[in-house]
Amino acid sequence: MHFSQKEALDFVWKRKRFPKQLKLIEVDDVHHQPFIGVLSFWALISGSNQIQLIDRNQEKILLPPFRKTFFPLIIDLIKWPFVLRYHSQIVGHLENSRSVTHPIANPDQILYLRTDQWFNLTSGGSVGHTSGVIHAIQKLGKTFQVWSSDRLTGVHETIEILPSNFQKGGNVPELMDLKFNQSVLNQAQTTTFSPQCIYQRYSLLNYAGVALKEKWNIPLILEYNGSFVWIGKNWGGAKMIHKKLIERVENLVLKKADLIVVVSEVSKNDLVEVHGVPPQKILVNPNGVDPELYHPKISGSQIRQNYNLNEKRVFGFIGTFSQWHGISFLAECILAFFDQFPEKIDTVSFFLIGKGPEFSQVKNRLSPLIENGQVILPGQIPQEEGPEYLAACDVLLSPHIPNPDGTKFFGSPTKLFEYMAMGKPILASSLEQIGQILEDGVTAKLHEPGNQQECIQLLFELSNPQHQWEELGQNARQVCLEKYTWNKHVERIFNP
Repeated sequence: MHFSQKEALDFVWKRKRFPKQLKLIEVDDVHHQPFIGVLSFWALISGSNQIQLIDRNQEKILLPPFRKTFFPLIIDLIKWPFVLRYHSQIVGHLENSRSVTHPIANPDQILYLRTDQWFNLTSGGSVGHTSGVIHAIQKLGKTFQVWSSDRLTGVHETIEILPSNFQKGGNVPELMDLKFNQSVLNQAQTTTFSPQCIYQRYSLLNYAGVALKEKWNIPLILEYNGSFVWIGKNWGGAKMIHKKLIERVENLVLKKADLIVVVSEVSKNDLVEVHGVPPQKILVNPNGVDPELYHPKISGSQIRQNYNLNEKRVFGFIGTFSQWHGISFLAECILAFFDQFPEKIDTVSFFLIGKGPEFSQVKNRLSPLIENGQVILPGQIPQEEGPEYLAACDVLLSPHIPNPDGTKFFGSPTKLFEYMAMGKPILASSLEQIGQILEDGVTAKLHEPGNQQECIQLLFELSNPQHQWEELGQNARQVCLEKYTWNKHVERIFNP
């Protein structure tokens, strides 16, 4: 039996013992592993022995016995209030400091801050976005440095990797996010680099960009992808125990940033109406793609051969198996599609690429179709293999559904632009920005978000190869080249 780290910690927070059969816990990176003391303690309480941790690189270590993690756990608990007070005081100082607004005057030297406490990421929208923006900054001829908590997939430029010491503070939720501010500030004390501008991808509890803006008296550009409080509440994230401080830091960086880059009008409206951010300092800038990495000339023949897809009409999906990607909705549509059109069983396959919180649920729901080869789940693949997997598909799917709390969908899915760049026919929901970027019958076929019967009917139509479907893909790529490359995305930020 194996669990994800989140599933294992859920047992702890709910005070339920681990099953005796538990032998494996899936984590991001065995070398940057939080909650080691907590998990060791709970394994002891549960009588679970010889539990291994395995990360995305398939590297394994044995969960240490509690006698080896006892003292670090106790020290973390003792230091917790003092660490919290220290950083709260810094946040208070920054809140009370006088705000100076700096224009973004085509800077030549840029510091890129990536402060997320996410490790060993090999694929996903954030991976594509980070590498895309960094490469585009380089293509603009800028001098830049990247300071990051981890190596970055797809980024071959030199990265200054700053320390995240999970041996100290890693047993308390959110404390490592807070403590990483100090790693950034320490780096600023010793660097010889003189940036003219800071570009920060905002992360949980990170105020370092604001502190450096004040230290160096230079502008701060904030890439803002949504409220962590809202995401945690509505997308099933971990329960936040420092919610008030998280909100304070979030409001601080939004107030102090000189330019806030968001990916949709919905995000802009939320910042204006809920957070009181002046609209003139917000840039709506949809995500993008590198059309040299994603293009129609890529061959997917080897992938089709590997998965026995050569004689099939293949519908492809790539992304995180989570609520907002609509993967569970798509699973229900697939079941109903084969029920309504049984003649398609031998000619159509669904190639659902990725992993995430809803992977097990989707796998169980589609198990009869998986066994018979109508649905294939290759799991998570490295980012650099994504184009070849997409090339193996005939039609690409983006079935996003509305937010569960009724608020407007604020995303700009990177998969959408990757699909467009591949020049393949696209079937997507018309949810918010997706329906604004894609034009029904011109660059894609669109269905009402969450409308299962509409989606099924369009699946049937697109399951029959026609020249007009190929024209949709060609049109989508042309629009992508004109508006939605990472180069154009970055030019809109630094050369408005």
